[in-house]
Amino acid sequence: MKIPRAHPDIVFQLLEAVKILEPCTIEQIRAEMKAQWPPVRSARTFAEHFGLIDIKNKEIYLSEISQRMLRFTYTKRIDFLISHVRLIEKEPFNYLVTTLKDSAGVFDTKRIAELLQNKFDSKSHWTKDESESVSDCYVNWLGLLRLIKIESNGILWVGGKVSTFDVTALAELDFLQDRALYDALVEKYHTPKNMLDDPQAILSEITQEKDNEKRGKRFEDFIASCFNLLGFTYRSRAGPRDKETKLIYKSNKGGGDVVLLSHFPIHTASKEFVGGALACEAKSTEGQVGSKAVGQARNLKVKVEEMYKDYLIIPIVISRAKYGYDISGRNIAPPDVVLLTQDIIIEICKIQKEKLEKGIKLILPVHVLSIIDKLIKSEKLEPTIEDIKIILEKIV
Repeated sequence: MKIPRAHPDIVFQLLEAVKILEPCTIEQIRAEMKAQWPPVRSARTFAEHFGLIDIKNKEIYLSEISQRMLRFTYTKRIDFLISHVRLIEKEPFNYLVTTLKDSAGVFDTKRIAELLQNKFDSKSHWTKDESESVSDCYVNWLGLLRLIKIESNGILWVGGKVSTFDVTALAELDFLQDRALYDALVEKYHTPKNMLDDPQAILSEITQEKDNEKRGKRFEDFIASCFNLLGFTYRSRAGPRDKETKLIYKSNKGGGDVVLLSHFPIHTASKEFVGGALACEAKSTEGQVGSKAVGQARNLKVKVEEMYKDYLIIPIVISRAKYGYDISGRNIAPPDVVLLTQDIIIEICKIQKEKLEKGIKLILPVHVLSIIDKLIKSEKLEPTIEDIKIILEKIV
């Protein structure tokens, strides 16, 4: 294969130009960028190779993944690039990552070009300038992807693993959590058949409630009731330890903020957290969910982070909507806000009831957090219950 080469800066400049002009020609892009032809052509080749642009009848468009990525700026844009574009799974990045992560100590940057030429383009002759250009390009990309640290005498592999849940670690943690939740459920419910009585009764009230404020409060109660069955704790008021925090656990006017907590340690592949939490925006209306709810979930996450240091905190929206996000919500939700409907929550609780009836391992908070994490990684921000069941079968 011909090794695509273009520095990150020039690639992002090209993408920004396409965003302004699309559909557009390469001539229009060069004029917008005010750049020389060689770097513009290289950026186009790189972007096309890695699926960042689409070219139809010589007209250039942003790919869907680039459209989503360019909604973000600075660090969040790089986070999105790492988690969703997944350059390291594509060649020649995959080969470089495989080679570099097994290297010890500082790696000579000149060897980057040697590795790539020997592997992918051995029949060609690269000049010294071409080799330096290739090495410089990929060193810059590897640094941007947080895979290496650039030293004065070369590069040092630092890992750069994207945080994701380690199923083995989950298995080590869930034994005590499972016992504690099992005791609580057996003690609270005369028989597992009664487990869904409370949330279903609340839902029945909600469907008949005409007052928006009262309906909002009851929907928060529904969420708390369901997630208690999954091992999360929930508070509707602040306590003596919470005087300095801005976090309001529950609005007096049914404002929709619901904080669902788990105080057990959580291990991911790259970090250990003291506990976990879902920063949930509750929408009690049946209309589609818009950008405002997504923003509220993210804002709640920030407030929860202030109170619960070193917790894994994930923003979500839980809604009675039957049709998911509207256009504005779908535009702003990537990369991290999953929408769960009341029907999906009830179905998860039904699975929990079946597990309790059979005396088998229960769904725990760490599993719920893992499910949402995997939905985000697979870009399923409006999942079906089937999507969730597939993940659940693999981790519980």
